Amino acid sequence: MSKQRISSAVKALLDSKGGEYTAGFLDAQLGIALEHMSKAKQKEFMAQFERTVGSVVTVQVKSLGNGAMVNLPWDMVNTVCDPSTERYWSM
Repeated sequence: MSKQRISSAVKALLDSKGGEYTAGFLDAQLGIALEHMSKAKQKEFMAQFERTVGSVVTVQVKSLGNGAMVNLPWDMVNTVCDPSTERYWSM
């Protein structure tokens, strides 16, 4: 299936079933697709997927330094870039 057909199918799902259903459906389908990939391809796909999600989704974390809420890209949570962790403040 081409990217264009996938986009068309996702749009049809969103229009007819809504966001929550579509997210659940895509979650299940991605899980099935991962099962058919080699371990190396799974690792490569997941790294790219997490970078992509991190580039569009931010979460709020509470800084250990001053208690302020900080917006952080999703893929940076629990890394050395996360001010809500002791690891961030001990570097």
